Amino acid sequence: MITKNLAKDHFLYTKNWDTLTEIQAPHRNLAILERTISVELQNFLYLLQKETQVPVIQETLPVNRLKQILNNYLQQFRMLDTRGYQALIEDIYQLVWQFSQLVQQSHIKLYFAKIETSMCRLFHTDANELRLLCTYWGAGTQWVDNDNIHPRFCGASSNAERIKDLSKVLSVKTYDVAILKGALHDHIATNAIMHRSPPLDKNQCRLLLRLDTEVNL
Repeated sequence: MITKNLAKDHFLYTKNWDTLTEIQAPHRNLAILERTISVELQNFLYLLQKETQVPVIQETLPVNRLKQILNNYLQQFRMLDTRGYQALIEDIYQLVWQFSQLVQQSHIKLYFAKIETSMCRLFHTDANELRLLCTYWGAGTQWVDNDNIHPRFCGASSNAERIKDLSKVLSVKTYDVAILKGALHDHIATNAIMHRSPPLDKNQCRLLLRLDTEVNL
């Protein structure tokens, strides 16, 4: 249940990474960094999402090994657009580095994949502390305002039972960075953000980056 004093001003939009530290405040459960994408990176992502065999990257790693790991998995796609490929590697590196500073952990759980099915259809909260999501291609993560959650959503088997008004669902824009608070965050366990993966139609896909802290169920 979301307590009334946490219902207002629980989300934040910013263009400055440093402001994302506000996610640690008890009343915040979502912080979104608004970004613009370069032409080179956008072109590479367009070509990458058309590939049928994009490997799933799922590693727990220190920041200093990130570029090596990414190159090991993605090297085969470099020639699609060399500058765009390098831009993606650098962008992911910067996000991992910044996230590691935010959570003050030397090792980060990284997941990068081409998603072709709806992953989580029900709105839910995560059993973790903090999570970073960036959808590089396709529809972004959906979320709802605290005021739009049914007071007793736990155990509800449908979105209609969990969310008061499904017409007021919000979405993180493609390429924006979202930091989501989970139910295991130290400050308060009742202010985790309600969210879900966006529904995908046939022939739609997403290129998704997910970063987690090591404490994660």
